[in-house]
Amino acid sequence: MLISSRMRLALSFSFALLLVACGAKEEPKTDANANAGANAEGTPTPKLEEFKPPPQTAMDKSTVALMAKPKVPGDKITVQHVLIAFKGAQNATVTRTREEAKVLAEKVWNDAKSGINFKDLMTMHSTDSGGGEYEMSRDQMVLGFREIAWRLNVDEIGVAPWHDKDSPYGWHIIKRIK
Repeated sequence: MLISSRMRLALSFSFALLLVACGAKEEPKTDANANAGANAEGTPTPKLEEFKPPPQTAMDKSTVALMAKPKVPGDKITVQHVLIAFKGAQNATVTRTREEAKVLAEKVWNDAKSGINFKDLMTMHSTDSGGGEYEMSRDQMVLGFREIAWRLNVDEIGVAPWHDKDSPYGWHIIKRIK
């Protein structure tokens, strides 16, 4: 079965969001070892069918829905964004944890969706050293950022979630303005 690049990226985002939400450090147990009984520490190991990932946040669900939309036509768009970095993200100078960054990104996204002035949110929360407003062509910015930005209509807000390769700087709350 052939999978389009857009569907592959949407699945990649979904998987990345699931991993971030789960805080997964180890692989889920397989049928081969699900009945092993206990791990090295003596803690009972759950069977695969007992594993239930935590629910996605509204922000996560919005990102998945946005990735299902086609990209907008044109050669240039203008966006504003709030970068929410965390300690360990590429070029980050902040001390917040990745979990704290995701919570803050969700708050900023909710504030933006509720009508709070986006420039004020940029000033209060963004760690973007470039100012946060960009006219961009289709090949500018990291993959996660541009995949979200090019699906937004004017005045629409979306989130490019942190991903170690596709969005390594943190969460980007993006508003298309032109």
